[in-house]
Amino acid sequence: MPVYRYKVRDASGQAITGTVVMESPEATARHLEEKGYLPISIEEEGAVSAMLKPSSFKSRFASVGDKDLNFFTRQMVTLTKAGIPLLAGLQTLGDQTTSGTLKQVISTAVSDLERGETFSSALSHHPRVFSELYVAMVRAGEATGQLDEILSRLAELGEYDSDVKSKIKTATFYPKLIVSIMFLAFLFITTFVLPRFASFFQQAGVELLWTTKFLLWLNFALRHYWFIVVAVVGAFVFGVRYFLKTRVGRNLWDMVSLKIPVFGTLFHQFAMSRFSRILSVTSRSGVPILESLELVSHAVGNVTISAEVLRLRESVRRGEGLSKPMAQGKLFPPIVIRMVAVGEETGKLDELLLRVSEYYDFEVDNAIKKLTILIEPILLIVLGGMVLFLILSIFVPLLRFYTQIAAGKGR
Repeated sequence: MPVYRYKVRDASGQAITGTVVMESPEATARHLEEKGYLPISIEEEGAVSAMLKPSSFKSRFASVGDKDLNFFTRQMVTLTKAGIPLLAGLQTLGDQTTSGTLKQVISTAVSDLERGETFSSALSHHPRVFSELYVAMVRAGEATGQLDEILSRLAELGEYDSDVKSKIKTATFYPKLIVSIMFLAFLFITTFVLPRFASFFQQAGVELLWTTKFLLWLNFALRHYWFIVVAVVGAFVFGVRYFLKTRVGRNLWDMVSLKIPVFGTLFHQFAMSRFSRILSVTSRSGVPILESLELVSHAVGNVTISAEVLRLRESVRRGEGLSKPMAQGKLFPPIVIRMVAVGEETGKLDELLLRVSEYYDFEVDNAIKKLTILIEPILLIVLGGMVLFLILSIFVPLLRFYTQIAAGKGR
């Protein structure tokens, strides 16, 4: 596929150059116009081949963990602030990194830079590692000469996301562990313990409850038709995951997830925090507002809210501003709308959006703490229900057996 070197102007009139891999000059022009740029010139440079990039195909489909990416960004901040040339800095990081995938990505980026590509263009060849938001902000840093500051903001944004994910994982680790242990214990009792009691009950002529009969049926199915059970469960899981990847499934899930008790509030607050933070960071970094809103729509993490952000983008394109169309929707809380309105009036939208993000960061922390508190009684109820089910299945028939024995002795 050919490589095209382009020169465009952004909404502020700033000239930007770079390269992109597209099918044709027309496709390149459409791609740039969709990004909000005005194309000035588009020239073909050549074709991307395996000879130029022997391992680029693999690196384009590889991914890098958040921890490694954040560490890479933070190191880039240190090197650029120290005045080390970009190419030399990347080569240094490539030698030092312990991630094989990231090492290969850096090596490919170094080759791209040596061929004359910009840093943002080199990063754009690895969409599974560097998101559109990451590439756009680096491009803005190159255009404004503030690459070190932009990278610092990207590092802060990445570390914030990692911190929230870590808190959620910590809050849900204990419940996941308990549920796993409960499932294994239930499976052990159903497979090994209950059959021994069942044969004993049948010989004694004890009437079994429906709970015991259900567990015996489950044991029979697992022993004799386990391959069918595995196939059905696997097909169900695969079907659900496939459905959620479709447009309809993702829309349905994201819409429902916002209405789930406790979790819905957490998801909505996290989305509002991410919306405010990313829009603030991109605005301060010199990314045009239309491109910023498009980037936010991809990065907010919820299709329902993403569609609302795209609606805002169209309103801004028509010159209506942000606060007015926000108020017309139902997803943005009053505090966000008021702060955006004040920011538009005072010209300090990025600062006020950052304050909104900090407010929701606090709310997200509280929501995670509440989630941890609420999970414990829910687990106790589930555990109690499972214990009751097992008692009814095993100990009630035993009680009936001893009652029969006592009645026989009485006669």
